[in-house]
Amino acid sequence: MKNMVISYSFGIIDFLHFGHIRLFEDARKYSNRHILGLISDTAIYSWHGTLVSSYEERLAVLQGVKYIDEIRLQNSFDPLPNLQLIHKEFPEAKIVLYIGNDRNFVPCENYLITFDNSMSFCFAP
Repeated sequence: MKNMVISYSFGIIDFLHFGHIRLFEDARKYSNRHILGLISDTAIYSWHGTLVSSYEERLAVLQGVKYIDEIRLQNSFDPLPNLQLIHKEFPEAKIVLYIGNDRNFVPCENYLITFDNSMSFCFAP
């Protein structure tokens, strides 16, 4: 699809809260499709060691969120591998990485800026 915009966000989402819903809603509002990268249990345990809900439980909850069109497994805290796959699947689409406003850096920013306006990022309100 020409002029397609895909928004991508990612996270642990152990406790779904209003801030998550706002981010998903905003990401979906400005795109044709919103994809969420749900971080794997293995990546979470290696980074911070605790988790309340398993991947399968988090996935089941998030599948009910109307602003998310697709959920993909993300095996690290770096969204780059999933962004590269999405770019390969939808080479003509513009991809926007949505980042929660609780972060002070953009993962894979250097990679994103190498694309001529076909990939970008924004911080959620």
